[in-house]
Amino acid sequence: MSEEYKLLAQLPFADPEPEAIQRIAAHLEMPVSLGPEGAPEVNTDAFLIYAFLPDDVDRKAATDLFALDTNLTLVFTDPDEPERLAPSPVATTMTKIGLLLAAVYTARGIIVTDYTPSSIVLRFENGQVTLNQDWDGWRTMPEALAVIPEPRTMKSLKGRT
Repeated sequence: MSEEYKLLAQLPFADPEPEAIQRIAAHLEMPVSLGPEGAPEVNTDAFLIYAFLPDDVDRKAATDLFALDTNLTLVFTDPDEPERLAPSPVATTMTKIGLLLAAVYTARGIIVTDYTPSSIVLRFENGQVTLNQDWDGWRTMPEALAVIPEPRTMKSLKGRT
């Protein structure tokens, strides 16, 4: 089964979709490619990162569930590879990108596993990153946690926090 995470963000970019993907590609030292609909993405054999501008329904859901007005959604996913022997790099990559975007002045965002109040992986605002201590991934994928420098801020994050 493939992994998928969403980064819901309010970024101070004039054109958030291509600007975010370009920053991510440069940070990961990977090329930007164009997806099936012509949108920019970072696509490798191990993971895919693409962005879209949230519609009114998505923005309302992010506001209602997470108290976050968004202007961009990034999706981190991997190919469905049932025979994968090594851990997927998706969680580590999304953690790196969370840190990258947290450093952008006035950026706010969260990474979630789905659109439920208990699905928050991490939250960033004002350059500060807070990890959800209740997310099992920090325990099962220590390589994702290793991306976050010490000292780490961890607390229980549930919906509108």
